[in-house]
Amino acid sequence: MYGIPIPGEEGAETGTVLGEDVSNGSNEAKPGGGDEIEDLVQREIASLRTPSRNKSHYFTQIRLNVECLLFSKTVPPIDPVAMAHQISVDMKRDAEIAAVATDEAIEKGRAVPMTRSFRYLNRLTPITASGRATEKGVRHVALEVLWPWFKLSLQPANSLGEKDDDDSTSPIYAALKKMQGTAENKPDYTFAIRPSFRHHHELERRSVIDLVAALIDQNHHKVDLVNPDKIILIEIFRYTCGMSVVDGDWNSLRKYNLSELSNLQLKNKEPQDLAKVTGTITTTREGGDTVTIGPTEGEK
Repeated sequence: MYGIPIPGEEGAETGTVLGEDVSNGSNEAKPGGGDEIEDLVQREIASLRTPSRNKSHYFTQIRLNVECLLFSKTVPPIDPVAMAHQISVDMKRDAEIAAVATDEAIEKGRAVPMTRSFRYLNRLTPITASGRATEKGVRHVALEVLWPWFKLSLQPANSLGEKDDDDSTSPIYAALKKMQGTAENKPDYTFAIRPSFRHHHELERRSVIDLVAALIDQNHHKVDLVNPDKIILIEIFRYTCGMSVVDGDWNSLRKYNLSELSNLQLKNKEPQDLAKVTGTITTTREGGDTVTIGPTEGEK
């Protein structure tokens, strides 16, 4: 499920199920009768007190003190990009199924609930790697994130006219320089860069875009702001920079906005159809005021 191993399929050697020890696959009762239940209870209590050495934490919440932002760190085998994409695809599919049910409700004249909302989550933003929100930090994160997808134009930082120190001696730069010969076979993806800033005022949007774009071989990859093959997401919040490369359907999936995806069918309905389903209709008066008209008391 979204790359998360299902409990019971990890090959754990020991564990408990409903208070029964399954370490050796045997659930035979001990002879002695009366003490059996008490033994089971004691073993269950002992298992709760003893931390499992095989327990894995696939999600770890990290507090960033940024309003309206939840950050969860993942570990392999979870791929945050693949997970966010699949959740969004599933949400869109469910919305399309709901749209079919809505059409049937319209034909039969029944009112059905339409709007869905989420208590804690609105939009998913995958981050493959993160670092410091400085010019050098953004460049290092970009090198790590971009090389699996793009042929890079590796140049020392000082040759790009940047003020900070040259990073051509960094381990990432040196490793990518050696691998550059294998980049010739990479597909010539078109790309777009989409930066986002939260509580950060040091780096400017244009400079971040230019900095990341300068790392990509423009002779092999072209910019396409309308229908790109790959989209480079850059999230800068406070002093941290996160980055990932997502597929071009990020736009059609409403930028992984789950609320918009789940209510997608509402935007595709004519006003008269919405009135049949929800019992309300929105109209505009001569003065430009928007008015929502609902059912009368006798119709409720």
